[in-house]
Order: sequence, then structure tokens, then C-alpha cells
Amino acid sequence: MCATVGPTEHNTNRPALVGPVISVAKPRELTPLQRVAKRRVRDERVTSSLEPLESVWDSHESAADEEDRGRQDPTASWVPPILGDLIRAVRKTALYRFSPFMSLNRLCFSTGPQWWAGNGEVVPASIELSPDKQYAVVAGGPYGPAAGKVSLATTSAKDAAAEAERLLSAWSPDSR
Repeated sequence: MCATVGPTEHNTNRPALVGPVISVAKPRELTPLQRVAKRRVRDERVTSSLEPLESVWDSHESAADEEDRGRQDPTASWVPPILGDLIRAVRKTALYRFSPFMSLNRLCFSTGPQWWAGNGEVVPASIELSPDKQYAVVAGGPYGPAAGKVSLATTSAKDAAAEAERLLSAWSPDSR
């Protein structure tokens, strides 16, 4: 049912509007990594047991591969399809002991699966994906004033993983 609204005494030059104007936004589809994160949050609400670390890495690797397939067209995303290779390279290092998470285009690590809730902390190194198909290894935390500087920019996932591992080799939660 449409209603006609005529001119008012305050604005007689305005044309009449017909019916209510309703804007309905189409829901945005979640990326594979967002679906993994949403599923983890939902699952953590349902059960008190935490997902084994290997399963977390498996989920991230699978989601990264799916995202990379969607990033083959450079006009569809500025992020290059290099995340899956990075996850596989990191899994072969001592960084595998940390819980992975994505922060925009950056692979980050934490000492616990729920660092945002006080169960663990974010470690002071991360690996960014850059538009020129490079990995930028960042020394320092990914957030706030602790955000660090790039210690290595490389096209090699293996070299990026090794540099992040080197940066964290002497780090422990108590060494802050």
C-alpha cells in the first residue's frame, strides 16, 4: 500500500513523494577466513573444550586456499593469492606452536586461542601480504603503539616464515 505525501506548508516547491522509501542492503557474503572465525566463535560458545591447535591450523590452511582461488583475478581483490603458501611454510617452523589468526591482510599469532578474552596474548611478529605479491615480516605487535617495522620483504613464503621464527626465537610471554 502506497501513501501519497503532498507538499507541506513549509516547502511548497517540493514534489510529492509516493510511498515510503526503503533501502534494503544486500547482505555481504563472508570470506572463507571470516567463516572460519565465525564458526570458531560459535563453537566456543557451545562447548568449553578448545579446538586442538592442529585443527585450527588445518582450518586456516583450507580457508586460505579457498580465498586464494577467489583472488586469482587481480581485478577482484588487491590481495594476491599467496596466503595458502604462507600458512604451509609457517606450519613447518616453530611458529606452529602459536594460534594463528588474520587481521585484515596480516597473519598474526597468539599464545592462546582466545587472546581477545584474556586467554593468551598476541606475539610481537606478524606477516603481511602486500599487493606486489610480497610478504612483509613485521617485528613488533600488530596493534597500537607496539606496531612494529618491516624486518624483511620477500616473495618467498619460506623466507618470511623463517624471519618471523627468528624474530620470535628469544621471545616468551614473560620476556616483555
